[in-house]
Amino acid sequence: MKKALLACLAAAVTVSVAAGGYLALRPAGTSAAPVTAVAAASYDPAGAREAAAQADDVFHGTVLRGTGRRTIAEIPSRLYEVRVGHVFKGGLGGTVTVTQPVAEPALRPGG
Repeated sequence: MKKALLACLAAAVTVSVAAGGYLALRPAGTSAAPVTAVAAASYDPAGAREAAAQADDVFHGTVLRGTGRRTIAEIPSRLYEVRVGHVFKGGLGGTVTVTQPVAEPALRPGG
């Protein structure tokens, strides 16, 4: 009985966290605002594959400069202007804004 209850609770928490993350980061509608990307907190090849499969856009780009800070879901983050290079998935082009948690090492212009 306890194992079934714990499994059910674990599943409910997982679904709640996933739904909360999706709702916090999805676009709020169609606007002419710049595209925003969220960088992964740590590199895990299996996690990167899963994230790329679920992402709308996957690209390689060059950091142009830092543009400020903002807080997303109570996580302080840095903003960077990134020039889109090779697009692996999606239709991005030009320059986009990338968000990265401040707990991660800062991105460098040219990187």
